[in-house]
Amino acid sequence: MDGHRRAALALHGLPPADRAWMLEQLAPAQRQPLARLLDELRELGIPAEPIEIALPLDAASRLRRAPARAVRRLLAGEPDGVVAAVLAIEPWPWSGAVLARLPRVRRRAIAARLQRRRDASPAPRLDQALLDELDQRLTRQRARPNPVRDWLQRMRKRWTKR
Repeated sequence: MDGHRRAALALHGLPPADRAWMLEQLAPAQRQPLARLLDELRELGIPAEPIEIALPLDAASRLRRAPARAVRRLLAGEPDGVVAAVLAIEPWPWSGAVLARLPRVRRRAIAARLQRRRDASPAPRLDQALLDELDQRLTRQRARPNPVRDWLQRMRKRWTKR
C-alpha cells in the first residue's frame, strides 16, 4: 500500500473536524490526491474506523521496553560511571530491578555517581551516544541464538499440537 492510501485510511478514521483540519494543513498538491482517495473510501462504503499506525521506535523507546534482565546483562561489565550515566538519562522502568541485583557496595558507588551526574550540566550528545550503543547491543543480544529458549519453544509447539 502506497503512502497516499495509508494516509487516506488514517484520515478516514478521524472525526470529521480533525480530518478537515489535517487536510487544511497540507499544500494543495498533497491535499488533492488525499481528498480523491477519501471520496473513494466514502463511495465504497468503507467504515470510518480508526486505524493504529505503528511508528518506528527510537533507541530510548526500545530501551524503555527492554526487560530488566537484558539491560542488566548489557550493563554488567560497564564501569559505575557508565551505568550512572545511563540511569541519569531518564527514570527507566527497569532501573530499580537492575540496581537491586548489584552488590551493595557497587549500588552505593553508582548512586553517588548518579547524584553527581544529575547535578552536572546536561550532556545530550553523550546521552544519545549511550542510548544508541545500548540499543545496538540489545539488538545483537536478541539476535544471538539461545539454545535453551529455542528448545523450550520447540517443546511448546510440540505440546500445543496434541
